[in-house]
Amino acid sequence: MGPSRAENWLAKHVRLLEKCLVAHEILIDWWSEKESPSEAAQAYFRNTSKVRLAPGKRGLGDRYFVTEHITTPFTVIVDDDKSFSCDLMHGLLLAAQRFPNKIITVKKNNRHVYLCKDTQLLWYYRPERYRIEPDGAIGLTSAALVPTSLMKAYRTMIPPYGRRGRGHMPSSCIPSLCRSVIALINRELNCEDMLFNWLAARLNPDNESSVFLSYSGGGIFDGRMGGKALCKRKNSVQRRSACLNYIRAMFPYWPIPRVPSYHVVVEDKK
Repeated sequence: MGPSRAENWLAKHVRLLEKCLVAHEILIDWWSEKESPSEAAQAYFRNTSKVRLAPGKRGLGDRYFVTEHITTPFTVIVDDDKSFSCDLMHGLLLAAQRFPNKIITVKKNNRHVYLCKDTQLLWYYRPERYRIEPDGAIGLTSAALVPTSLMKAYRTMIPPYGRRGRGHMPSSCIPSLCRSVIALINRELNCEDMLFNWLAARLNPDNESSVFLSYSGGGIFDGRMGGKALCKRKNSVQRRSACLNYIRAMFPYWPIPRVPSYHVVVEDKK
């Protein structure tokens, strides 16, 4: 995120989220090329108890490594070009009460994976473009509500930052592939949401990672994407498919996420 986009996002969305009663706290993970927010933004942080800046620097692969700074059982994750209305956040939270171990997001954020029987390779696609399945199995975490415990599990179970320290690898992982997973995600700026879904499917008995919500009131804001956005890169779908097959090779005993059995509908009665 460049400095101007970062400042615009802070000005447009943080103040709205701060007024939302269901948002207990707002933690900003600053990835801008600029070293720190402007003096005006930092002054704003100092004058509010609800908004905090996460210390340290992270990449895409370790974006979930912030749970020591989170005090709530659920966390809403929004990228720098996304945001939710307060009403929609309330709907996501209601769905999370029923499905507390799942990734909860809006239906437009669902994606599907297809296993080719001939090659045994996975193919990534957007369901609305190919009429193969009505819903996808993958919930994009660019705008989603997730259990904070799942973020903690990501740090524990995804190498090289295992519970025994740097270099520890879970028994379900191929050692030669596992060592570089975080580094690869940081380099490619890809895969972290796929891996998060794989982990959620592994930890849920039904092997379903996500639940999708339809909300009649809209409430998801899509802003201007940066020049480094994945969808603007060459061969983005092929990169995503390669990502899926990398994860499957890396964790061969983890299940492929299944299409959700449930769908949540929230009606706006205003």
